[in-house]
Amino acid sequence: PQQTFLELGIWYYTLGQQDDALKIFQMSPQNAEIGLWIAYLTHQRPDYDHLDPTRVFPFRAETAHMLENFVGDHWLPKYFLALIEHDRNRLTECKALLAACGDTPNFAPFYVFRAALTDTPLADLKKAVSIDPQWRYQKLLAEYYLRVNQIPGAIDILAKYPNDYRMATLYTKALLLDHQYEKADDILTHLDILPAEGATSGHDLYREAKLMQAVEAIKKGRRKQALAFITAAKQWPQNLGVGEPYPEDQDLRLERWLTEYCQQPTPPAFQPQTQ
Repeated sequence: PQQTFLELGIWYYTLGQQDDALKIFQMSPQNAEIGLWIAYLTHQRPDYDHLDPTRVFPFRAETAHMLENFVGDHWLPKYFLALIEHDRNRLTECKALLAACGDTPNFAPFYVFRAALTDTPLADLKKAVSIDPQWRYQKLLAEYYLRVNQIPGAIDILAKYPNDYRMATLYTKALLLDHQYEKADDILTHLDILPAEGATSGHDLYREAKLMQAVEAIKKGRRKQALAFITAAKQWPQNLGVGEPYPEDQDLRLERWLTEYCQQPTPPAFQPQTQ
């Protein structure tokens, strides 16, 4: 509802009817953007201690002009103005505003936003987690560790969430990268992934876990065990959130190749190549 009041109040403001604009803002359900507008129209310093930026995303040009009057006061106007500059694709100005805030904000989304705009996001991601340890920020930090190939760091974070399918799916990916195929397979066996259209990542991880265990078994000369893993890799467990495609839509070349290898009376030395 605040957006309705903002649209109407700013319209009166652009017409030069500041008293009417102020009345509208004072009638509105309050949030940080409304509070800043009231302070601006009453020529007072905003009460920043009582302005909550949660779920507030300014975007109007008039709001940007208003915020410019407060950017020297506090980090909050800088952050809001940075959001608007980002929306305008003025990334240099956006980054400068965020950098000027330093590490003063006690607001986790601020650090996540700034982390997304830098090549060195680790400090900001850690700061976000220290302020709010909820799973979303833990997930972003774990994803960063995976991107830079710091797999143990990701595993340490994700192991704390074995029952959350979003975190556990990423945990399984980290375990596969760490060659812990059996453990990844065990997690997927007990995990319930909510279905989503076109989301096959759960089955992709399941297939990789099974086939990599088959490869490990082949290396140890356990071809019968490897065949069991290959057969399992062709299955589409219901708990992984995706249904089985039609046979003609499935690519089983790898499974067939491994099966034929295992069924040879005297197979050649196993030297799989990756591309």
